[in-house]
Amino acid sequence: MSAHLTVRRYGVGPARVLLHVPHAGTEIPGHVRAGFAVDDETLAAEIDTLTDWHTDRLATQAAQLAVDGRRGSVLVAINGLSRLVVDPERLPDGADPMETVGMGQVYQRCADGSVLRTVDPRRDADLVARYFEPYAVAVADLVDQILGESGTCLIVDCHSYPSVPFSFERDHAGLRPEVCIGTDPFHTPDGLAEMASLVLGTPDWVVDTGGRTVATNTPFAGTYVPQRHLRRDRRVRSVM
Repeated sequence: MSAHLTVRRYGVGPARVLLHVPHAGTEIPGHVRAGFAVDDETLAAEIDTLTDWHTDRLATQAAQLAVDGRRGSVLVAINGLSRLVVDPERLPDGADPMETVGMGQVYQRCADGSVLRTVDPRRDADLVARYFEPYAVAVADLVDQILGESGTCLIVDCHSYPSVPFSFERDHAGLRPEVCIGTDPFHTPDGLAEMASLVLGTPDWVVDTGGRTVATNTPFAGTYVPQRHLRRDRRVRSVM
């Protein structure tokens, strides 16, 4: 298990759902801080900008509501590290599209495009080996655990985003709904995105005075599945 991944089980009995919270953490180990090319004030601002604040709390509350008075359990996995250490949801080996803006597994650029780290392949390889790979194994093991308990696993990939686009986003003119549903053609079966849209757009999902605007794969697309299962195991379903 990754030392920086907190896993909690809510409910009693076999689990079928994993709520994955990759970007709520803010911890940066000292040796990682030494590798940044920015001052403390800039780093604090970058953490504030790129952290998916309160997604850990929302996931925990959702898990508690899901099992209230029901059989079965839900696992919640929360990454304690800041995504500025490594981003656990990026594709490995330079395959992620965000590599083109310096925000692949190991971020080289800040959200505004300025330099976060100088180029150092040896340092980055160490960060991947020390943090990215153990995290990927730990989440894959959780998925296998749920498959062993229930024969199926639904990953709910939990994120947040601002109402104003980041400068690194490709589409600044597209829809900016209050809720974005991300899907994968292999791991998001027919009906799952529609069900998520219905639930998340319902007025009583949170206490307010009206429903939320919901869209699919905009402004962000896709959903997380561990590399061990990606495009290999249809028992693993996922929605962002």
